[in-house]
Amino acid sequence: MDIDLVRGVVTRYFRTYGERAEDHAITFACDITQDVVDLYFSRLKEALAGEEYIPFLRKQEGEYMLTVVERPKVPRKKRKPWVNLVLLIATVFTTALAGAFNWVGFAQVGLPSISAILTPRYLLYGALTFGLPLMAILGIHESGHYIAARRLGVDASPPFFIPIPPLPPFALGTLGAVISMRGVIPSKKALIRVGAAGPIFGFLVAIPVCIAGLVLTKTSNVVIPAGAPVLFLNNPPLLLLFEWIIGMPPDVVGHPMLFAGWVGLFATALNLLPVGQLDGGHVVRALLGGRYERLIYAVVLVVALLLALMGGGNWLFVIILITILGGTRHPPPLDDVTPLGPAEKLIGVACVVMFLLCFAPILVTTG
Repeated sequence: MDIDLVRGVVTRYFRTYGERAEDHAITFACDITQDVVDLYFSRLKEALAGEEYIPFLRKQEGEYMLTVVERPKVPRKKRKPWVNLVLLIATVFTTALAGAFNWVGFAQVGLPSISAILTPRYLLYGALTFGLPLMAILGIHESGHYIAARRLGVDASPPFFIPIPPLPPFALGTLGAVISMRGVIPSKKALIRVGAAGPIFGFLVAIPVCIAGLVLTKTSNVVIPAGAPVLFLNNPPLLLLFEWIIGMPPDVVGHPMLFAGWVGLFATALNLLPVGQLDGGHVVRALLGGRYERLIYAVVLVVALLLALMGGGNWLFVIILITILGGTRHPPPLDDVTPLGPAEKLIGVACVVMFLLCFAPILVTTG
């Protein structure tokens, strides 16, 4: 590391009063002016990028500490867009199969046969009424992350869809989609915008899908046979509200498009859980800032206790599994000092509202 070069660039933007050099990093104690730190840090980041260094700004024990590290010399692998395309085509097929499974079950009110599922007519119905609506919700969710990340200067890949066989009793044909981000999030503002963009985009698509599914369910009026064993998907508050507005009759079988909308709302609630690398984890990390590491265990514990009291055993299992597999740690953004603005705080409130509208404590009951 060229310490003189780094010191010269840093002091061009910040007043320093102490420094500590290590093997591949140097930390400066800085006298920060809060109202201009965002602007100056952005300029510093751009200046150091040309010299292959990365700055991190933290507040520790009342002092602003600016650490500059060497950018890792990792060879960049060239992305292969055909992988995204192959996964997309495979997921279109598996969700069409899942849609045919759900459509035949809806039309016949029972478990469908393989021959019926593979009928071209039912495959088409399944793709139009389930596969494409679900793909739209999940794909636009991940595209929201991708667009926000690219606009904020974070290197991100297009969505990778995850196909799976359409297994009963809840044939989906996909585990959703993901994007890959190589770059470090530049600030708390960028972190909350990237984290919230996916749920917001997906939620806005799920709303018309749910409404269309309810209308199709009502007009189809397929009644559950008396004494038939049935799995009931419990609706979150938003769907209950739409049911009340539309005036849904009792004991009717849900249309496949309604199932797609339900899955979209479930995916929104799942991603907004305030844990680890989920979207909700990004949002909470941005809102809590450096306090995240101290408070996240309390947040997870409170959420788990509330779920246990509400009988949400399914959700409790999901939170425990995510916490074990992904942990609670969250990498901080480069600028962990600049506070969130009114727009970002409003985004945080919107995420809480979306979670409450999409969250059903008990997912499934039998009858």
